[in-house]
Amino acid sequence: MKTDELEKFIQDNRDGFDSEIPDVDTWDKIVKLEPHKSKFTISWRVVASRAAAVVFIFVASYYFHEFTANRKVSKDENSITATFAKNEQYQKFVEAEQYYNSKIVQRKKELFLLTSDKPVLHKEVNKDLDDLNQMLLSLKEDLKDNADNQEVIEAMIQNYMLRLEILEDMLNIIKSKQDKKETHETHKVI
Repeated sequence: MKTDELEKFIQDNRDGFDSEIPDVDTWDKIVKLEPHKSKFTISWRVVASRAAAVVFIFVASYYFHEFTANRKVSKDENSITATFAKNEQYQKFVEAEQYYNSKIVQRKKELFLLTSDKPVLHKEVNKDLDDLNQMLLSLKEDLKDNADNQEVIEAMIQNYMLRLEILEDMLNIIKSKQDKKETHETHKVI
């Protein structure tokens, strides 16, 4: 086994290395030069600055995410609106939708005024109209996929027409019942 030359040199001169003893005050001087800090000392400034940095990064990333998400949504809405604006059939549908919505609101008010003493009837009418509204929302989703689809636009207009027709039929029935009741009451008086 060959011994390393450095190791051999150290073994041969060991007494020379161990002969020097440092001064007793040397270690005290070293300790005084080093600032005295405990490993467990907490610097509240450091903690506060790090916490502030974490909060800033979190808030900045949240707002960045919201900004990019809103930008994407508005871009999608603008493209859908632009597609619909070019479509003449869709323009006609928008006009028809406004017309039928105003008529439906008007007829509904009339019906509810005439039947103010029948809340059960109000619930049934609202339920039927809500069901038709759900169908309309489904048709609107279909229309988003294909703005040129004439069949979907016609189905949506028919939905509005059906709602208006239901309300008008109910109004006619209630008015005819009231007319019969008034005629019957006038015959009793005479």
